[in-house]
This record gives sequence, structure tokens and C-alpha cells, in this order.
Amino acid sequence: MPEYINAILFDMGGTLRRATDREFSEKVQICKQIQELAGSAADPEDFTHLLTTRAKTYQKWAKLNS
Repeated sequence: MPEYINAILFDMGGTLRRATDREFSEKVQICKQIQELAGSAADPEDFTHLLTTRAKTYQKWAKLNS
């Protein structure tokens, strides 16, 4: 029986796990693995840039609203 992914959880701010600094190329490889599991055909570098941009935007918002 195939397994299906119902959700992907992104831990913002280290609530569940301490954040790890990674090189961009390593982030791309991790995103590629996530995309393969989810069946996504999007470019892993584009996805990594998108996540990085959104994480930075969230961090700015969180600092302003804390």
C-alpha cells in the first residue's frame, strides 16, 4: 500500500527542534528530498529560495510582534 503525505510541518523558531545553520547547497538537497517524498516536480533551488525568503519575512514579523 502506498504511503501518502498529508502534511509537512516546518518548525519556525526552534519550537520542536534547535535550528541548524546549513550551507545553501545542503538546504537544496534537503528540499529535494522533501519534494521527492511529496511528488513535486518543482526546481529544488527555487523551492529553497522561496522557503528562505518566507522564513526571513516571518522572523522580521515575529520580532516586530513579540
